[in-house]
Amino acid sequence: MIIETQIDIAAPPMKVWRALTDFPGYPKWHPFRSIAGEPALGQKVKMAIGATSERRRKVSGRISVLSLGGAIAFDTGSPFLKGRELFLLTPSRRGTLLRHRTEMTGPAEFLFRFAPPSVANLRSASEAADRALDRYLTTNAPSSSGGRQRPRTRI
Repeated sequence: MIIETQIDIAAPPMKVWRALTDFPGYPKWHPFRSIAGEPALGQKVKMAIGATSERRRKVSGRISVLSLGGAIAFDTGSPFLKGRELFLLTPSRRGTLLRHRTEMTGPAEFLFRFAPPSVANLRSASEAADRALDRYLTTNAPSSSGGRQRPRTRI
């Protein structure tokens, strides 16, 4: 099963690349993930994934693709269900076209394929992460928790 999203970010590819490879900086923009490790090909990384920091589950992964300014991919999972999340950067007129691809393989992959809510949730999470990265790079604003967007005012 493959889920692909894309967003055109008004920032140069190297700026997007720096955000994607600045693992300690992920909490500043990524609403669902934190990463510990070094951005090097074949390097093991530790991730915490979930909607809130209190409910995140720990996952081990490995960087399987690393192309300076062009692509980074993380492989996770077990022999029964493997996942690969790929971020591919291409220069665009606006700045950078970010293609975000999640691929699930293995014997248990069919469980996701026949569970439409899981697929929709994964797509929504990818799109939300893409928008959060765009917002962070173009406005330098940290991601929000999804709560109230504007402060209350009294009249």
